Amino acid sequence: MLKGLFGSKRREKQDISSRIQNIQNGDDDDREAFIQEYKPFILKNLSQITHRFIEIENSEEYSVGLMAFNEAIDRYDPQLSSSFIGFAAQVIRSRIYDYYRKEKKEKKCVSLSLYDDEGNHKPFIDYSHQKRVETRLELYEFSQGLGPYHISLEDLVQKAPKHIDTRLQSVQVAKTIVDNPHLSQQLRNKKTLPIKDLIDILPVGKKMLNRNRKFIIAICVILWGDLTELKSYVEGLLTLKEVEK
Repeated sequence: MLKGLFGSKRREKQDISSRIQNIQNGDDDDREAFIQEYKPFILKNLSQITHRFIEIENSEEYSVGLMAFNEAIDRYDPQLSSSFIGFAAQVIRSRIYDYYRKEKKEKKCVSLSLYDDEGNHKPFIDYSHQKRVETRLELYEFSQGLGPYHISLEDLVQKAPKHIDTRLQSVQVAKTIVDNPHLSQQLRNKKTLPIKDLIDILPVGKKMLNRNRKFIIAICVILWGDLTELKSYVEGLLTLKEVEK
């Protein structure tokens, strides 16, 4: 039974790969049919990203998702990606965040237009949805910034200092790095804390730096980036540090 199950999955993977290869070779009719078949997959991924129902009609997100899926078809290489489905989901997610990033940069927002009982135009802006989108975008950009340092968001949940004093001290270490071009360059180039230099200029020990390494680097990534909400959290800790002095 298991042999039959796994054999079926292998055949399915081969069928998709063969079909995509055929499309890449110029079968436009099959491309259109393939996209039509996977519209539910596209919509499901878009809903998971945006946390709301996505309509096909008059939806910018759906247009972006459709183009992303088409891009995935063109770029898919079975030698580089084991699963087309996983690869396509990744491309869709990336393109949606690119779209939101562009929207944020241009200071646009998601809005609806409603009319009251008298037929007068009544603008309504879904600020709650906009806020959720911006938060998810920030977390995505943050996770991308952590990538080169081999740090995940899950790592931070597990490794963040439990005591407020240690958090404040870690934030101060990070600010020292960010404010010092030499230390910043060392961290960016070597992807590790310049522990020796930090011990020379700050009243911190090697054990503290090693234990809180991921959290300190994460704070540096926040301070370097354009992450408004996360940066406000860090600035709040810095303000608290100043008050304690």
